[in-house]
Amino acid sequence: MIDGIYAAACDFAAWPALLERLADLLGARDAAFGTMSPTGIAWLEAPRTDPAFLGRYADYHAEDLVWHAIAASGVGSVVTDEMVGDAADLRIGAYYNEWSLPQGYRTKLGGLVLDEEGWQTMIVLPGNDRYTAAQVQLLKLLSPHLRRAMQIHMRLTESRLDDEVSTRVLDRLASGALLVDGNRRLLFANRAAEALFQPGGGLALSGGQLTATGRTEQAALDAAIARCARQAPADSGADLDLRCEGAPRQLRVIPLRRSVPLVSPGVPVALLIEAADRSDEAVTTRLRLHYGLTPAEAAFAVEIAKGDGKRAAAARRGISYTTARTHLSRVFDKTGVRRQGELVRLILGRDPSDS
Repeated sequence: MIDGIYAAACDFAAWPALLERLADLLGARDAAFGTMSPTGIAWLEAPRTDPAFLGRYADYHAEDLVWHAIAASGVGSVVTDEMVGDAADLRIGAYYNEWSLPQGYRTKLGGLVLDEEGWQTMIVLPGNDRYTAAQVQLLKLLSPHLRRAMQIHMRLTESRLDDEVSTRVLDRLASGALLVDGNRRLLFANRAAEALFQPGGGLALSGGQLTATGRTEQAALDAAIARCARQAPADSGADLDLRCEGAPRQLRVIPLRRSVPLVSPGVPVALLIEAADRSDEAVTTRLRLHYGLTPAEAAFAVEIAKGDGKRAAAARRGISYTTARTHLSRVFDKTGVRRQGELVRLILGRDPSDS
């Protein structure tokens, strides 16, 4: 089992089979292993859990008292449901009756494996029968090996970033290019981006973390990076105005997808900085690329952003009011906004949820 744990550290695809072996060894129905924070899940493997149930787990997470006890227990500790509370109390509510019980998950054993930079990696084994002291002790013995395996995997994935991002090519770009993690920790910056760290450039490094020099810009940058690092859809992102001396700049925040996850913290996020272009043509192109809008939908969204309503926008586009309403409904569906004001903020490069 220990050999298998370290083999999985080097080959992430080996985890599902290893977790099934671990579940069998400890008499569990499944073994769920993953890294998460209060705001999102970096990755999660639970090979025997129904994917439909796994996808709905977030809806019940707040009621999972055993999970929260594991998260608060300290690295290396092992917790069972019996340690958390009376069985009758734990079996009240939607989490147990709607999520756990239909899968035959009546008991739980787990431990906090790793806790770094606000991201926690834990092993959770749902079962049907009461866990014995011997099973608890066995998980305690395996926990340090799971922790070391995660640390090895993190170092390996970070060391391979250079293979996935060609430094030589990026350094030839006139636009700035950066790579950060979910905590704004800088992983890579090309030469053009490094120039922006100079006074008046609009960006700075503080304790290894990327910061913007303006308070409003910092809040928008924090929100965009956090959203992209929480496994946001691959076509999501944000365009932000960057206040700097000389010509204005636009900072584009882009979520990246990896076949092998960077375990902590979250998925890496790319940032591109280039001269701002707010022309209708540039904004239309960005909406099509980021959100999959058709040319007609993107052009209508740009007209709506001018703020004088659907009828005026329809008249400028030479379309009927009915067609305008159809365009707007599809724009809302594809961009994820629900109001015209949110759409305007999105087009202007601001967080649509800001009031």
